[in-house]
Amino acid sequence: MSNSAPALPEMPHNALPREIAPGVFWLGECSPVHYAGKWLHTYNSAFMVVGEKFAAMVETGIPSVGNVVIAQVERILEERGVPLKYIFVTHSEMSHCGSVGRLLRRYPEAHTYGEISDLHLVYPGFEDRIHFCEPGETSDLGGREILTVESVFRDLIHSRWFLDTKERVLFPGDGFAYSHVHDDKECGLFAEEAPKVDIPTQMQRFATLAFHWTGYVDIEPYVQRLDDLFVELGVEVVAPTHGLPIRDAKNSMPIFREGFRGMSDIHATELDIEIYDI
Repeated sequence: MSNSAPALPEMPHNALPREIAPGVFWLGECSPVHYAGKWLHTYNSAFMVVGEKFAAMVETGIPSVGNVVIAQVERILEERGVPLKYIFVTHSEMSHCGSVGRLLRRYPEAHTYGEISDLHLVYPGFEDRIHFCEPGETSDLGGREILTVESVFRDLIHSRWFLDTKERVLFPGDGFAYSHVHDDKECGLFAEEAPKVDIPTQMQRFATLAFHWTGYVDIEPYVQRLDDLFVELGVEVVAPTHGLPIRDAKNSMPIFREGFRGMSDIHATELDIEIYDI
């Protein structure tokens, strides 16, 4: 790893928040990652689902984008006229729950649910507002619910995924994770709006950096279970924490199947990678 950081690229105008389905908002901003001589962009996204009575966060983003996410949350809550009641996190890693403490402090009626492991240690004083939830549990927002579902592709053993039951939006956390090249200007787009992004290759690169275990397992059972889960849940939109949202889940799945299957060819190696928050 080099000792000096290359010049950061000029960041594009933040296209977020974006309403990716009625009442479902994509929050946060893009972050640069220097990899193999190129600047890639990746998201540590947060999402908000707004019902008739309450709003819910799904993921909260990394701490470095906390101010951006909270400003977006405040604006949407004011526009929609509902309070924030739920904060769902797929697992207790900072890129997924980095703003939990700030949100709980700012919204005293809100509670956090999901795979919360050691969050009571990370955010002391909020122990009574941090809860595990199990697959099958639902949370009512008024006119729609957030359903907790199993995590097929998991970073931690107790990871949780979530589904908006009204628009059938799946929030898979680390599932479907990938980046995009800075020069392609795909920030804020759906995967289907960014045809130049080589999604299978980017998924494999992401797995090399973050999911070393994929190089040592048969990935096919995971792919099959994903296909079955999509049918069971009637998934129409996919909102991953890392990567561009998928607007047409059914017709886009062949591309992502290729990406998942390519992960099985990856072996854990030491890479020349530098990550910078801006």
